[in-house]
Amino acid sequence: MISNATKFKIALAILITSSTLAGCTLTELTRQDPEVVYKTRTVDTACQWTKIITVSRDDRMTDETWNQLLAHNKEWVRRCGTKK
Repeated sequence: MISNATKFKIALAILITSSTLAGCTLTELTRQDPEVVYKTRTVDTACQWTKIITVSRDDRMTDETWNQLLAHNKEWVRRCGTKK
């Protein structure tokens, strides 16, 4: 006949062994690497380093140059909001 102390030791050994094995198995099954999310953010600093193009009375320009200058200035106002 097996004593109560021996039964307790056997039960405790089984419990510890099963808990240890179950813990390892669950950890491996439920473990997931964290998802890495990359977000690209564009910061437009053009309004800080560009400006409206101005001309003096002495400047001589062709019609094409004048049209390009006007297009640049209109686009600058559209993107940057106000004239500087």
